[in-house]
Amino acid sequence: MIGKLARAGIPVGVLAAPMIPRLNESELEQIINAAAAQGASQAGYILLRLPHELTQLFDDWLALHYPAKRQAVLEQLKASREGRLNSQAFGDRMRGTGQFASLLAQRFRLVCKRSGLNSAHTPLNLHAFIRPHQQFELF
Repeated sequence: MIGKLARAGIPVGVLAAPMIPRLNESELEQIINAAAAQGASQAGYILLRLPHELTQLFDDWLALHYPAKRQAVLEQLKASREGRLNSQAFGDRMRGTGQFASLLAQRFRLVCKRSGLNSAHTPLNLHAFIRPHQQFELF
C-alpha cells in the first residue's frame, strides 16, 4: 500500500508502534528501511505505552505468550519510564527516558537519515481534491 500511494504522488508516512523492548524493537531498522524502499517520506515511532487497564492486560499477555521474556520486558519499560510502566508526561509518554529510550531514539534518527526519511516536509498536492458541491445535511 505504501508503494501504491507513493507512486500516486501521495505523501506517505509510517509509524513503527508500539516498539516493545526485547520483543520487537530489534525490527525498527527493518521497518523503516522497508517503508523507505516503497516510497515513504516520513516516519515515526512510539515506545509502548501502558495507561490505565492496559498495564494488567499487557502483563497477562506477556505471561501467556512470552513468559521467559516477561520480566525483562517489564523492567526495561520501567527503566524507560523512571521506574513506572507508564508516564503521563507529554514528551515522555511516547518516547520514554533513560538509556534505552535514548538509544532507541538515536537508532531511529540514524536509520531515517540513512534511508532519507524525515529529511523534508512534503507538501500535500491538492490538485486532485474536489470540494463537494453542497454541504450534506446532518439532521
